Amino acid sequence: MRKSILLSLILSFLCIVSVSAQQKTFEPIESDSIEILREKYGNQKIYPGAYESQFLLALKHYPELKDVTIKLKFSKEKTTMACRPDIGSLFRKKRIYHVYINDKSQFKGILLEDVPFNAQVGVIGHELAHIVDYENKNIFQIIGTGIGYLFGGYKKRLEHRIDLMTIDHGLGWQLHDWAKFAMYDSKATPKYKLYKKKIYMGPEKILTLME
Repeated sequence: MRKSILLSLILSFLCIVSVSAQQKTFEPIESDSIEILREKYGNQKIYPGAYESQFLLALKHYPELKDVTIKLKFSKEKTTMACRPDIGSLFRKKRIYHVYINDKSQFKGILLEDVPFNAQVGVIGHELAHIVDYENKNIFQIIGTGIGYLFGGYKKRLEHRIDLMTIDHGLGWQLHDWAKFAMYDSKATPKYKLYKKKIYMGPEKILTLME
């Protein structure tokens, strides 16, 4: 009985430490600091300069992706951002991943350029969690993920798991700010917000998981 109580207290303490270690807010960083982050986390990474700070700050929380090739690029997507492995690299030992940033001018959802800085780090961190998930799957599992993503129930379970991975990597507050902005502060259409609510964790759920 005493052992179980002690174990419970230890787990509670570790949970508190984990949450308190998460930085609540990130701000744009100075050029000297960017250079340090670039040298430490920018290996095999290609990205537009406009989102360098946000990308590197998010990458800082994913040390397992240090030597993974990741390319951020602009594209026409159905959502704010999307992440997919390069098809040709699926058969190689080292894969290449593309993270797409929607720049569709008439998009009825949320453009990354309209998102506050801290929330930008959160949504980029979410996409990086997708890459971690892909890295832990073989080619057949990745194909299964692509097929499963066509179904709402599977998609919701996957995205909730990816959100949880983002929180576990120390970007809970950033993910919370992204979810809060998407649901309550953005100019997205009610239809798009309903879609976000059905598939992804809301800000209240994210806060609960960080408690």
